[in-house]
Amino acid sequence: MAGSSATTVTVASKLPHGLVLQLQELFKVGQRTDIDAAGKPVQRDMVIHKHVGPQYVLKGVAPVHARIEAGDGTRMAAGFALTPGIPSDFWAKWKAQNADSDVLTKGIVFAHEGGDTTGQARDHVGERSGFEPVDPKNLPNEFKRTIQPAAA
Repeated sequence: MAGSSATTVTVASKLPHGLVLQLQELFKVGQRTDIDAAGKPVQRDMVIHKHVGPQYVLKGVAPVHARIEAGDGTRMAAGFALTPGIPSDFWAKWKAQNADSDVLTKGIVFAHEGGDTTGQARDHVGERSGFEPVDPKNLPNEFKRTIQPAAA
């Protein structure tokens, strides 16, 4: 994993499947002519988002449970899988590019720049990712209907 930052952060994730982090940049690929609301032609730049730089893979909580049982030393804190060693400058850029993402706004993925990721994970222990297993004894209302047997 390449990175230019001398300092790193530990990123906590409550997603079961983990997450691939990568920066992106806008690239101009040409121009096109559109028609505006008044019916006049307007030149617009055509741009694409291109992935650039290294990828960092965050650990997810589902595979971590299996690795913990296997005893490989994977760390968990308050239901979050911890991925250490993410360069802090990369994290700051990725966080800025994805500031409106639910995983950040809802506290499902975070890094504590001060170093106490475990403490912040305890603060977010009640956060739900939406990927939790369903409790069959406490089903959502839409699944509580009784299935009638077919008439013979």
